[in-house]
Amino acid sequence: MKELRESVQWFAGEMEGVLKENDYKKGINPHRLFENMVREVFELNLEMQKANTVYMRCVPSPIAQQVIKEAVDVANYAMLLANKYRNALEETTNERT
Repeated sequence: MKELRESVQWFAGEMEGVLKENDYKKGINPHRLFENMVREVFELNLEMQKANTVYMRCVPSPIAQQVIKEAVDVANYAMLLANKYRNALEETTNERT
């Protein structure tokens, strides 16, 4: 496996922190995951509108932190959704062999 970019490693670490906090949640169906992801996209959009600046270095720290949090939430739901379908694909492939 190729070495991951620094930004991917950082973001994966951010994602893992939130995932660990929510380990007790099990068995969410794909449609609910998608609905939650869409809600998080709207929340991300709202936080980005608060920044409302052309130059990222002008974004106040609390707003930047909120944008990061919401981006992590969106990514986690997308990853969980993709993982459910990856597992289904693997199960189907194993049944054929």
